[in-house]
Amino acid sequence: MAIVYIESNTTGFGHRLLEASCRYDAVYWLVRDPSRYGFAGRLPAGLATIACDTRSLDALAQAVSGIGAIRYVASTSDGFIEIAAHLSERLGLPCNPSAAIALCRDKLRLGEVLQARGVPYPATREVRRAADMDMGIGFPAIVKPRQGTGSIGVRLVTDARGMPDAQDGPWIAQRFVEGTEFSVETFSDGAGHHVLAVTRKYVTRPPYFLELAHVLPADIGPDANRRIVETVTRALDAVGYAFGPAHTEVKLQGDAATVIEINARLAGGMIPRLLEYAFGWSVADLYVRSHLAGRSQFAVPEPALHAAVAFIVPDVGRRYLGIDFPEGAADAGAFQDGGTNQGRFDFSDRAGYVIAGGRTALSALRAALMLRNRSQVLYAPPEVPPPDAATVRSIALGERSAFRPGSLAGSLFLIEKAHLLMLRSQGILSAGQFRQLRDAVLAAEAEPELLRAHASGRGDYFDYEHYVIDRCGEATGGMVQAARSRNDINATHLLLTLRRAIAGTLDRSLRLGKALLERAEATVETILPIHSQYQVAMPGTAGHYLSAQATAVLGTMETLSSLQDGLDTSPLGACAGAGTTFRTITHETARLLGCVRGPSNSLAAISDKTPALRCAYLFIELSGHLNRLAIDLQLWTMRETGFVRLPEAMYGGSSNMPQKRNPYLLEWLRLHHDRHAGQFAGMLSSLSHLPTGNSYQASRCAVESIADLAGSLGDMCTVATYAIAGMRFDEPAIRRALGAGDAHATLAAEALVQEGRASFREAHTAVGHLLAQAPAEDSGPLAARASGLLAQLRIELEHGQPFDRLGSGGGPAASSTREAIAGLHGRLRRCGLRQLAAAARFEASRRELDTRFRRIR
Repeated sequence: MAIVYIESNTTGFGHRLLEASCRYDAVYWLVRDPSRYGFAGRLPAGLATIACDTRSLDALAQAVSGIGAIRYVASTSDGFIEIAAHLSERLGLPCNPSAAIALCRDKLRLGEVLQARGVPYPATREVRRAADMDMGIGFPAIVKPRQGTGSIGVRLVTDARGMPDAQDGPWIAQRFVEGTEFSVETFSDGAGHHVLAVTRKYVTRPPYFLELAHVLPADIGPDANRRIVETVTRALDAVGYAFGPAHTEVKLQGDAATVIEINARLAGGMIPRLLEYAFGWSVADLYVRSHLAGRSQFAVPEPALHAAVAFIVPDVGRRYLGIDFPEGAADAGAFQDGGTNQGRFDFSDRAGYVIAGGRTALSALRAALMLRNRSQVLYAPPEVPPPDAATVRSIALGERSAFRPGSLAGSLFLIEKAHLLMLRSQGILSAGQFRQLRDAVLAAEAEPELLRAHASGRGDYFDYEHYVIDRCGEATGGMVQAARSRNDINATHLLLTLRRAIAGTLDRSLRLGKALLERAEATVETILPIHSQYQVAMPGTAGHYLSAQATAVLGTMETLSSLQDGLDTSPLGACAGAGTTFRTITHETARLLGCVRGPSNSLAAISDKTPALRCAYLFIELSGHLNRLAIDLQLWTMRETGFVRLPEAMYGGSSNMPQKRNPYLLEWLRLHHDRHAGQFAGMLSSLSHLPTGNSYQASRCAVESIADLAGSLGDMCTVATYAIAGMRFDEPAIRRALGAGDAHATLAAEALVQEGRASFREAHTAVGHLLAQAPAEDSGPLAARASGLLAQLRIELEHGQPFDRLGSGGGPAASSTREAIAGLHGRLRRCGLRQLAAAARFEASRRELDTRFRRIR
């Protein structure tokens, strides 16, 4: 026995239905182009996919002719439900009549039938020009395609200027009906139309009607519910609806319920998920069981929970890469990996969703809206042009630095705002004192020279304290240090410095990773030796080599991202290491600074510099990858090898030898790594030889080391990105080196083993003797075959692609390298999204902090 599906929707339910159906019978999925579906590669192994022309009834009938006994044919894609019914009728299978489905899809004919049966439906006409609106419709009116779903092309027209182009039709115009929007989910069988739920729909304001949220069961009175249900039931009877799910949209105004459209399918818009959340169902299982049984298996529980979905709509015209959902969003997801909101005001504008539940419709809706508001759309950062020769030369001359994140001034005002808000909320500051201090902070933030005018000679913090005391007086200005110390200020400054340093380093590493993968893709079939102990060993490719470098860089980047995610404990409030007698709320200042919690141990909060050491080590690890890359390129740019030519700015000339071109920036990269290693050794020594407690030495060493390493490493990434993007390979020189190094030897030995002529050790010895031109101990068949293989493989080494033989174990064969690069692209994308999400969270907390600081009384 078999179940047949034609095409699928793309919101997730179609995928789940295919999987669920496999538990009941053999499943056949008929599709025109399986690649359109991102889930096609994740379907159960037993499911059979049949490619055919799914728009042709004859082609579909031919495709299923050899299947045998079919239980039912269905589709979850709106555009294929009617043809699925036609195929069912041709095969003699029970189904909803195709005529009823066709009637539901044609909104003009639907109106004629419903009005003839006395079912409220807006006056509807086909329109081709503005003059047609005078034929019983008038303005305002809803104009929409005669067939279509998902709010596509639906808009309110108030005069002739808003009429669509007739060439884009056919269009229909409906008299605009005021009222609240609902949808009714039903399943019909021989016993009638079973109501599953009435859903309240929230849409944008006219002229468009993009659905923004749904909640079910709708919180409406019994009389209103009865009117809606009776109207929908009469409408389904009128069109001859006999079997299966239906999604009917209705407007309710006062006592009048008006049908807007009937969709001969399950609802979209995540409503099936809401049904599951509210009623505890598996909609996919019940759908299959209902079709197999020929009657509805849906039973609505009493009492039910309520569930709501809120949709995330990105800004129009902005490219986005993903969505960062907040903690607590147990059921949330993106509809696609990214894109651009084209402003069509239909379902395609929606990027993702969040679902929440509650005991009432209102509580469920509020929870969903709160989760939506806390979700961050991750917009693509501005395009940064690749580094050019001028940029690289200025870095080499020390005239340019990527960034320097270590100044206290960059952290001080964030710390002050969070601290002063906490002091005010706890009553430690009066309203008047807070207002004076707020004005002082905002003035200094806008005009940093105000602090410089109060130079203390003891650093930024004392400059600030002198400034506020001078401006606000001792009684008010002297309160800024209440319930804290320079110790926890310095520890918080280190936390914020680590954040900025990691973010900046990841930003530049992402560009390096992108350059590595782009060049790897371009050189998948560019031959290059694989070396062992400085010797040519095996044939590889440049793409294989560059993807190896990308693998190492990405591993460090991912660990840096994890370290960044772990910087979620704020030390602010730990004071000098012993806490305070003031009643403070450190978790509140922590949240305002983008952290999860405040200090749990005041001494650890101000003395533990482990995160700085870990960060510094990872910076050295990344620096080491660049150092190793520079060493390789140094060897390959030697005239004796000549494998690689670098872009122009990587070279310098000789003051004495006119023929020399020195790739000195490779040595510049190595020099910086050596400096980093030395700096890390000093940092480790300094931070591990101090007693537990506050230390000026530890605080200064940690902040300055991280800032220096981050700035220098950012410059290294920029130079390496320039070198990778512009490097070119000399294949003739590479092939000469491969031949001179007998890089085909292992291939010959493995071939002898695979032909069954010898063990690997025997084959290894035979090939080695031949290459060493040693007297053969045995000039028999093994040596003869080995000689023939070596000759054949040498030709391949000189003119072919011997690396394609090395496909196992992650070898350099083009196919396996492309597969590896695809995986690395995915990792790089996820790392980029993770960084964008972290930046979005920090920026959101900064905005909230600034807004609260400015508004609080």
